[in-house]
Amino acid sequence: MEISTEPNAQPSSKKVFIIGAGPSGVVALKEMVEAGHDAICMDAKSQIGGLFSVAYQELYTTTSNMFLAFSDFPPEGDIKYWSKDEYLDYLNAYVDHFQLRERIFLNTAVTKVTLDESGRWKILTKPWKTSAGEMRRGSVLYTADIDVNVEAMAPVLERRYTNVHRSSSVKTFNFTVEDDESDFELPDDESDFKPSKKKNTFFRPKRPKTVPKNNEALPAVPSQRSKPPPLPQRPERIRRGLRPSTRKSTYEADYLIVASGTNQIPRYPDLPKCKAEVLHSADFTNAGIVCENQRVLVIGNGESAMDVAAQSCDVAKKVTLWSRRDFDLAPRFISTFLTDATYNEREMLQNQERHNLLPHDMLESITNSRIGSKLPTAIFSLLLNAMLSDVKEQHGKDSAPGVIASIDQKYFANDFYNLDTAAPTKSGGVLAHAVAHHGLDIIISPKVDFRGDDGRTAHFEDISFMGREAKDVKEFDLEVDLIILCTGFRMSFNWLDVGEGNDVEVNPRKWFKHCFPPGLGHKMACLGYARPAQGGIPQCSEMLARYAALLVSGERTLPSDYADQAIKEGQAEGEVFYTTPNATALLDFSPLISSVARLIGCEPSIPLPPARFVKFWTLPQWVCFYRLNGPGANPEACWKVCDKFNTFDSLTPMPLLAVFTIFALVMQPIMIFDFLFSGFIDFGMSKSAVLPRFSNWRVGGHYHQLSGNKMRFKDLVYPSFGFLAIDIGFLAFLYAIVSILESLSLNSRIVVILGAVGIIYGALKCTVWGKAKEQGENMLKSEELSLLESQESFDKPKYGSGY
Repeated sequence: MEISTEPNAQPSSKKVFIIGAGPSGVVALKEMVEAGHDAICMDAKSQIGGLFSVAYQELYTTTSNMFLAFSDFPPEGDIKYWSKDEYLDYLNAYVDHFQLRERIFLNTAVTKVTLDESGRWKILTKPWKTSAGEMRRGSVLYTADIDVNVEAMAPVLERRYTNVHRSSSVKTFNFTVEDDESDFELPDDESDFKPSKKKNTFFRPKRPKTVPKNNEALPAVPSQRSKPPPLPQRPERIRRGLRPSTRKSTYEADYLIVASGTNQIPRYPDLPKCKAEVLHSADFTNAGIVCENQRVLVIGNGESAMDVAAQSCDVAKKVTLWSRRDFDLAPRFISTFLTDATYNEREMLQNQERHNLLPHDMLESITNSRIGSKLPTAIFSLLLNAMLSDVKEQHGKDSAPGVIASIDQKYFANDFYNLDTAAPTKSGGVLAHAVAHHGLDIIISPKVDFRGDDGRTAHFEDISFMGREAKDVKEFDLEVDLIILCTGFRMSFNWLDVGEGNDVEVNPRKWFKHCFPPGLGHKMACLGYARPAQGGIPQCSEMLARYAALLVSGERTLPSDYADQAIKEGQAEGEVFYTTPNATALLDFSPLISSVARLIGCEPSIPLPPARFVKFWTLPQWVCFYRLNGPGANPEACWKVCDKFNTFDSLTPMPLLAVFTIFALVMQPIMIFDFLFSGFIDFGMSKSAVLPRFSNWRVGGHYHQLSGNKMRFKDLVYPSFGFLAIDIGFLAFLYAIVSILESLSLNSRIVVILGAVGIIYGALKCTVWGKAKEQGENMLKSEELSLLESQESFDKPKYGSGY
């Protein structure tokens, strides 16, 4: 059925249907409405926020609030990492500020989407009720993975939006409601849902009615442990989660935005002969519910694995984390990591207001620096390895920083000059403190199998890392009661029908900018499938949503060869992140954002006032900078964020500060050399290669190698895009110094030079090193005092006591 068009609708106004009310869906809704389009958003969950609305306790963001906030809605307060509840509060404030709530329909699952012959989308939805702690469910209904007691389901939900008061200025969708007593009809391809003969037991105990406070562990549920409820042999099998009597609603739209995200169907690896209880992180909410007095094996090496393992140490008898391959850890608080031997990231996250945090304390000051993003990969690798060696020597290999250094250096040894081969795990500090002080062990081994009559003995071979250090161990047996799988999710678009022979391949690296599938870019956008190795998904989604709004409005057009560009860009990403080939959403933040800004026309210009000039170059590449000019410009919002901080609050710690300063001065000539001679450097390479095989020592970095963000002539000479203005000023300064020195005798020159070096060294020591050392000493005293007051064993302190 057609959607009516109101008489006052603009001729360019389109009907836009958005699947998913997480951060990506919410920002897409705002951009489409702001562009004058008639847009609505639907989600199967009972509140907005996507994964953040149902995730486990103690979930914190991996980028700061200044980075994670949308570019035209600055956050209040100081810089910090948001907890999931704080981020949800921000998203709700964002929805209310832009008056979006009446366009968002919750408890509504999309069951089928079809592109008809006329080029319009037909969307079928049903009322839905999700279960508590259901992290894996998005806005699209996957019957294959929902564990719901049909008899216990509540009556059919009344469509709350039929009685919602709407102002006359809001254009609404018309739709039909069809009575349908039949069950949901499954897609033709049910290969993913066939039962398996695996004999694993999937343990899902009932969750308590009380909510823990102050991170207190809840008691275990022994009755559930002794008599687990009957469960299917494999979670992927068919589970009818729909109510026996349902009502279908049909919508039609001109443009479809899929913002249901990548966390769709949990991956369950084969665990042959395993009879231990198995739980996926999708069902994990609190360690006290399932880990009390258990021997726990956590499988995985991402953020969820680190968080789950550390939290399990509070109540479990023993916790071990197993990974098939080496991995990279990144501490959230870089300054404290460098200066504090007792680095306790988990405590810092819970008490950030005590630490007077500044931008240079955050990981993004290094990973997303405007200058650092253009460093040659080899130089950045050498610098980071030197820093890790210094940390290990200063704090000891058994300290929390030493554990991070040991794990990272083992990982970097695989490709010493090219460290960006996978996404670093940003909960590294949480894991490292648990290893250093809570007895958590790490095992890196290519595989595991289970032995013994009870099927609870995990057997590892060819171990390369064990405990807290790299070591070669031929084999090792581990007794296990509970296995928590942090093995990620797989994506499925089997609910989407775009015509015979035109299926959408679920591989973001074949979509233009991880957003526009080939042949459908003019009708469809996918948000939330651009996952930066160092950055955040919502920031990428906002920039892509701004571009999509311009496309729908007809103010921009996709490149004629956008499908071919997507293939080339995806191949380049695959070569960079070759150690994780299945993570097809993974990309590099800086080149993607820069390339999308070119498409939008919002590349930031350098501000001229000195204080803002310094902030522009030294602050991380927060998305607010892309509101300085171009469509949707809002410079006031940008400077509301940046002016919270003093001019030098964003200077990175030494020795990174020295290296970044040097490269700020010499990078422009290096970029010019790369621009002019890269063709000669790559001469004779295989034509199938996307990245230069000499990338280990190539003078250019990934900034101009990925996401089609190729270097242009104006990047070399125009002050707003390159470093030429800095170089000219530096050369003028050097000329003045040389002129002065030429007028002096040799002895006088030596005295002046040594004096200048001494002044610079003293200033840096007092401002940067001195402050960092003072912070470290104060935190160490605080830790010691807390331990004395608690009178608890150092081997097993409780987080709730302040340690």
